[in-house]
Amino acid sequence: MGSQMKNKIKILAKVFLFSIVFCILTLLLFVVYCIRADMQPSAMQGQVSIQEYWRDIWWERYVDDCQQIGNTIIAALELYHADHSRYPDDLSELCPRYLPSIPEHLVGDRQWEYFSSSSPYSSSSPENVSFSLTFRPYQFFNFNFREYTYVSESKTWKLEDL
Repeated sequence: MGSQMKNKIKILAKVFLFSIVFCILTLLLFVVYCIRADMQPSAMQGQVSIQEYWRDIWWERYVDDCQQIGNTIIAALELYHADHSRYPDDLSELCPRYLPSIPEHLVGDRQWEYFSSSSPYSSSSPENVSFSLTFRPYQFFNFNFREYTYVSESKTWKLEDL
């Protein structure tokens, strides 16, 4: 091969390498733009941004995990109720017989808010005993303030935006 052919091959290799680097950088910039773009709802036409999509997946996972931890406390509360015909006035009454300790939830202030209608502070009759268990996650990445509450009467978790 002549020296001209070798030079052409070197130039073509450099152009090819430059093209690959340029494509990678363009793709990287596009991804960064998609993640950081602050799209208006009218421009999105019903679509969800990549940032919202991943945020929602992360959020749902932690909420599900917190509800599972809450379900452990709820099971202990039901066992306490079966033994005493009332719910405890405070979650600490579950320890150590029903739970070794009160588990913290994973996000936010990590404290459970518990209210029993059978507590001395309640005006409910003994036949109408119930409880609620609430956790409040922190506000991350422009999340709304929310609280998740389990209500024993309906036996469901409810979401409320604050």
